[in-house]
Amino acid sequence: MRAFITGINGFAGEHLARHLLASGDAVAGCTRYGERDGVHASSKLTIAWDLGQRTLNSAARQQLLDYAPDCIFHLAALSIPSRCGKVDPTPEAVQSNVEGTRELIEFASGLPKQPRIVFVSSSHVYGAVATESPTCSEETPCEPSSAYGKTKVAAETLVREAVRNGMEIVIARAFHHTGPGQLPPGMVPSWIEQLLDPKCESVKVMTLAANLDISDVRDVVAAYRLLAVSGVSGEAYNIGSGRGYFGGEIMDLLQRTAGITKPVVEDWATGRQNPIADCRRIFSQTGWQSQFTLGQTLQDSLAFWKSRKQ
Repeated sequence: MRAFITGINGFAGEHLARHLLASGDAVAGCTRYGERDGVHASSKLTIAWDLGQRTLNSAARQQLLDYAPDCIFHLAALSIPSRCGKVDPTPEAVQSNVEGTRELIEFASGLPKQPRIVFVSSSHVYGAVATESPTCSEETPCEPSSAYGKTKVAAETLVREAVRNGMEIVIARAFHHTGPGQLPPGMVPSWIEQLLDPKCESVKVMTLAANLDISDVRDVVAAYRLLAVSGVSGEAYNIGSGRGYFGGEIMDLLQRTAGITKPVVEDWATGRQNPIADCRRIFSQTGWQSQFTLGQTLQDSLAFWKSRKQ
C-alpha cells in the first residue's frame, strides 16, 4: 500500500508511520512546514501542507500527484480540545478541523486514481453520557457538547457527502489514547512529567474521579491500517478499550509502575463519566484486537520520558 499521512509528525502520525513501514507499506506525508525529522524522515516524501489554509504549492501538489497514494490517513487536526473553544469552536478549530478536511477531500477527489481515505474522528462526537449507561455504539446519536466534538461532527458531515458522491472514506472514531512519545498537555504525560521531576513535591491533576476509555496509541494506529484495508466506506468505527478506568486507578498503577509515590492535588474532585467504546463493529469486520495492557502502556511511557532526560 502507498500510504499518505496528514499530520505525519504528530503523536499518532509518528506511530502510524512506524506501523505502516513495519507492515511493508510505502509511506509519505505532510506537515505544516514540511519538516523531515523523527520516524517520518525515512518516509518517501514529506511535503509542506497547512491544511485549511490553501497552502499546497504547485511543486508539492505535483510531488503528491506523482506519489499517487492508495490511501490517505487524515490525522491532521487541532486535537487539543481546550484549544478548540468551550462551547462554540474557535475560528482556528473550524479552519483546521473542518476546512482542512474539506480541502483534503477536494484534492483527493481530483486525483486520476482516487485513493481510499481513513478520516480520524473522535469519541467527542458522542457528547455527554449517563453514568449508568456510558457505552456508545456507532449508532449512538452524535450530540457533542464540546467545541472540539462539534468540529469533528461537521467534518464527518463533509465525509458522508463525499461518500454519497462516490468517494471511498472510512470514519475512525478514536477514543482517548496515550503511549510512548506523547507530550503534555496529554493527561498521562503530564502526570509522568510531574512524577519524575524531583522538584515537584506533588502531582497536580484536574480530577481523579473521571471515568474514561483509554487505549494504547499503537493499538489505535493498527486499527487505522485495518480500516484502510477492510473498513466499509461510509461507516464509522469505534476504536477503544471497551472499558472504563477512573483517573485514580490510572494514577495508582502509574505510581506503582514508576516506584514513586507522591501526593496528588486535584483541581476539582467532581466525577465525570466519559463515553466508553462499543467496538463490536471493528472486531467483527476487521478482526482487530488490542494488544497492549494499560500497565504496558504506562511502563513504555515512563521509559520514553526517562530516555528524554538522559
